Amino acid sequence: MSNKTSLYLYDISKASQPLPEEVFSADELAHFEKMSSDKRRHEFLHGRLLIKSVLKNLYAVKNPTILKKKSGKPYVRGFKINLSHSSDYLALAVSKDVEIGVDIEQSGPKKHFLKIAEQYFSATENKFIRAPKDLVTQEWRFKNIWCLKEAFIKTIGGKIDKKSLSISFDLLKNKIESSPSRKELQFHLCEKEHLTVCSEGRTSLEVFKVRFDSGHKPFLAKTKLKFISLT
Repeated sequence: MSNKTSLYLYDISKASQPLPEEVFSADELAHFEKMSSDKRRHEFLHGRLLIKSVLKNLYAVKNPTILKKKSGKPYVRGFKINLSHSSDYLALAVSKDVEIGVDIEQSGPKKHFLKIAEQYFSATENKFIRAPKDLVTQEWRFKNIWCLKEAFIKTIGGKIDKKSLSISFDLLKNKIESSPSRKELQFHLCEKEHLTVCSEGRTSLEVFKVRFDSGHKPFLAKTKLKFISLT
């Protein structure tokens, strides 16, 4: 398999705060200054740092400029990228070969998850979620499926609606049961975390943890996370 995707995980709770002018373009800085939420400003700043530093230092892109497709999906010329954030973690997927989407979800409680599943999930998915008797396991299964669906939506650049959520997974057989997309899809689902990478076409996956030095240069460490492949 020649297609490759790299996933970079960044814990921003342990990171020093970069200066906005060290990271942003003029347009990004103007957007940043209009943000009213400190949380969103923090995530946006570190998200841009992660994308730009990884592409500049690991992929030799001299001046990474983040563009958007009509769907709103971000990209950098020559690269497919996708970013997800959850609490203190950012997950960045990068590929030269295939369209990709990534989703990472918090491990905290999700309100009304069974009602959400009844409304938007398939019969197979609902049966899988409700098979265990305890709510903790049910919620874990729900979040894994939600993570798969979210990664799919981010891959195709669509919106969260009944059509995009209609993709169905059989996690007892580790396969895609049905999909609204005609393109070949592959999912990498983490065994221990609510973390999923989706691609249009087959791809191998490498996963790294990232930290930055004082000059915002990234240092990588391979993770021991294991992923299940669904096609």
